[in-house]
Amino acid sequence: MDKGKGIRIVALIAIVIVVLIGAAIIIKVTLGSKDNQNHVSNLPTNETVESKKMASIYDITGVDDEKIHVGDYVDYEPEVKTITVEGKYTGIENDIVMQTEDLKWRVLDMKNGCITLISDKPTESTLELVRSTGYCNSVKLLNDICSTLYTNSNYAKEVRSLARSDVYKKMAVATQNIVHSGNYGIVVAPETIGYPAIAETNATNTNYKESDIYGTEAEEERQSHYITSALTEGMESVKYTFWERTAKTSDFTKSTYYSLFISNSNVNYNEYYLATRCAEIYMNDAYFNLSYIGNGKISAYRMYCSNGDSYNTEAAIRPVVTLNAETQTIGKDANGVWILK
Repeated sequence: MDKGKGIRIVALIAIVIVVLIGAAIIIKVTLGSKDNQNHVSNLPTNETVESKKMASIYDITGVDDEKIHVGDYVDYEPEVKTITVEGKYTGIENDIVMQTEDLKWRVLDMKNGCITLISDKPTESTLELVRSTGYCNSVKLLNDICSTLYTNSNYAKEVRSLARSDVYKKMAVATQNIVHSGNYGIVVAPETIGYPAIAETNATNTNYKESDIYGTEAEEERQSHYITSALTEGMESVKYTFWERTAKTSDFTKSTYYSLFISNSNVNYNEYYLATRCAEIYMNDAYFNLSYIGNGKISAYRMYCSNGDSYNTEAAIRPVVTLNAETQTIGKDANGVWILK
């Protein structure tokens, strides 16, 4: 063999080996970057990492792409916890255990300098509430479940369940007038006189106004303690506060609110509770209801009737988180999600 030709073959083999080693390194780096994709996506897209108070860059108009808008996603992560929900308050036979679910979070609004988030969908788990016992404790149960399972001590100022008033406040004035028309607000004395105990408690407890459960919506969404004595016959009249509506996009001041509350990407949310009691009068009876949203409708479940009839309900939960006023963001990640500092 020619000596020079042999040297050239050896050099060629060396080059091939170097190329193969280089390719292996590139493949390893590429796979490593895929393994860390979640971490990389959480980095802000801009080169600077200057943090800003979230409230200072909130834009209700939705025009400025560099600011926070209603419907934007935020990388809020609750502390994972569990809660035991006692049957003596729900009305069911056994206690149940619920745990934090992996939900995504979107901007709902800003009030008093604090950004409020809503889960991007209802929980997968559901809560069963039964008869007058479940009705009496519904508001506190829903709020306590949310505040336990979806808090974060670094960011959250308040955690609670979505309420009917949250939805009502985002409706156009014309829609508000429609849902509060007709029988809404009338006071009736039904012939049957069995009432959930929360009604008597609300009317006599100094923490509440007399009009409470059958009065203003704010009072229907308040409950300071659990009630185990579920029935009373001490009330004489009830104020009609039930309303329902099959919702459409134009019902709201922004179409984004429709997608947050009712339907996302043309898919209606499964039924979920609103932490709001309401009363309905039909024929000679009063019905005590718990509000919900589902299948495109805002309505309420009947839970107890003044004639003694009772009902069972089961639905998901929709947590709402109000962030501390000092909560800051370092910007958006590659997917447009706001990153909390």
